[in-house]
Amino acid sequence: MNFVLFYPETVRADAVIDKGIARAQTPTLDRIAKEGVTFSNCFAQSPFCTPSRCSTFTGTYPHVRGHRSLMHLLHPDERNLFQDLHEAGYETVCFGKNDLVADGAVNNSFDIFNPSVLPKESTKPVHSEYDNPEHKYYSAFYRGSLGNSPVQDADWAYVESALQYIDKKPTKPFCLFLPLHYAHPPYQVEEPFFSLHNREDVPEPIPTVDRDGRGGFDFLRRSRKLGRLDSDDFREIKAVYFGMISRLDYQLGLIVEKLEQTNLLNSTALFYLSDHGDYAGDYGQVEKWNYGFDDCLLNVPLIARIPGFSAAGMCMDLVESIDIYPTILELASVDTGHYHMGTSLVSLMRGGSHDPRRGGKSAVFAEAGWNTDEHHCFTPLDVAVGRYAATAKASRKNARFCTRSVMIRTDRYKYVYSPDERDELFNLVEDPSCTKNIADDPETVPTRQELRSGILEWLVKTSDTVPLVPDARSFPQAGIRRDNITELR
Repeated sequence: MNFVLFYPETVRADAVIDKGIARAQTPTLDRIAKEGVTFSNCFAQSPFCTPSRCSTFTGTYPHVRGHRSLMHLLHPDERNLFQDLHEAGYETVCFGKNDLVADGAVNNSFDIFNPSVLPKESTKPVHSEYDNPEHKYYSAFYRGSLGNSPVQDADWAYVESALQYIDKKPTKPFCLFLPLHYAHPPYQVEEPFFSLHNREDVPEPIPTVDRDGRGGFDFLRRSRKLGRLDSDDFREIKAVYFGMISRLDYQLGLIVEKLEQTNLLNSTALFYLSDHGDYAGDYGQVEKWNYGFDDCLLNVPLIARIPGFSAAGMCMDLVESIDIYPTILELASVDTGHYHMGTSLVSLMRGGSHDPRRGGKSAVFAEAGWNTDEHHCFTPLDVAVGRYAATAKASRKNARFCTRSVMIRTDRYKYVYSPDERDELFNLVEDPSCTKNIADDPETVPTRQELRSGILEWLVKTSDTVPLVPDARSFPQAGIRRDNITELR
C-alpha cells in the first residue's frame, strides 16, 4: 500500500467538515470523505506548528522530548513515521514546508526531500496598501486578492513536483508527504478562489467576549489592534480563508487525478490532515494564539480513503493527532521503532468501535507554552518579522501570557490548567463556543478536581519513553561476559 499525506497548514475542522455551518467549497475532499472516513473530533496536541507536527509523526506528546517551541525540531535519535517507513523499504518523499525534522535528521527520514520544480512567481498581492502598518488590515494578516490564476508560488511548486513524481510510477511502495504553506496567513489568494465564497453566506464570527479567563487571550487581541475591525471585516477574512482552502482542494484534485491516470489510486491510502486551525475572525481574533486551546485552533480535519476499506462515513469519537502515527504503521504492516502514546484508528476506519482509553475516560489532551525563565523558547525576533514582530516583542515583556498550560477535553468539559495563570473550565454542552469561564464557580469544584486528576494521571503515564531495544552491558570486574547478560536477567 502506498501513502499520500496531504498536509495543508492551519486548516480548522469546521472549514472542511460539515458541522452545521457554512464551510469552504471542497469537492475533491468531499469525494474522499464519501469514499472513506471522516474523524470530526480529531484534536491536535498543540496550537503551534512545530510541536504539533513533532507529536503527530512520532506518536508522543510535546512534553516528552521538549518539543514546545517553533525552533526545536526532531533530531536523528528521535524516531518518526517517515524513518520507520524508510527503513521498512518505503520510498519516503517530502515536498513542502519543513517544520518537522532538523537538518541532521533529513537523510534518516526521507529519500527525496528537494522539489523538482521551483516557484516562478512572488506572492506579493496587488493590494499593497494592506502592507502599510497603519492600515487596520495589516495586523489582521489580511492581504486580499493575488490577481488572476495561476500563481506559481511555493505550494504550486510542491504540488507540481508531486505530480511529476507520481507520473514516473514509482517502482517501490512510497509515502508522499505534502506539508503545504496554505492556509497559513496572511489571508490572500488568487481568483477564482478569492471571490468563490459569498461574504454574506460566511458564518457569523463568534463574537468578541470577556470570558474571564487567561489574560493572554485579550492581550493578543490588544497587541494586534484588532478592535478596529467589525463583523464585516471578519467575514471578509473568513471568506478569503475559505478561498485559500478551496485552492488547496483544487491542488488535491490534481493529485487524485494523477493517481487515477497512473492506476495508483486503488493502491494508495489518501490522508487529509492539518497541524492546527485558525481563528479567522472568531472571538475577534485572527491567525492563532500559540497558547490557545480553542476548538477552532485544535480541532483539525482527519479524513482518509483507504484501499479495500468500505466507506465508514463520519466518526464522532474523540481522537488525537498522535493516533495518526500508529494508524499508518498498521496499514503499512510496519512495526514501530519506539514506544509511543498513540492508538491506531484502523478499527474505526473499518466502522468498528473505539475502546475507552486513559483510565476509562474518553478525553484528549493538548499543551502549550514554556516556563517564564525559558528564554530560549521564545521565537527569535529575526524570525518573527513583519506582522508577527509586535506580538513577539510584547510577548517577551509579558512572559506570563506564554506560560505552560495543559488542556484536557472530554465530550462535556474543557479544562485548562495553567500553574502561573488562571484555570479555565468550560461546559461544552451549555456553552459550546466557550465564552464563559466557570472555573471559579463553587459548584464546579468537584468537576475541576476530577479533570485536574485526569491531567496528573496523563502526565505521569506520558512523562517519558523507554527505548524498545536495551543497551548491551558487561561487568568485566566480575568476569561476566557480554553474551551472558541475557541469561542473568
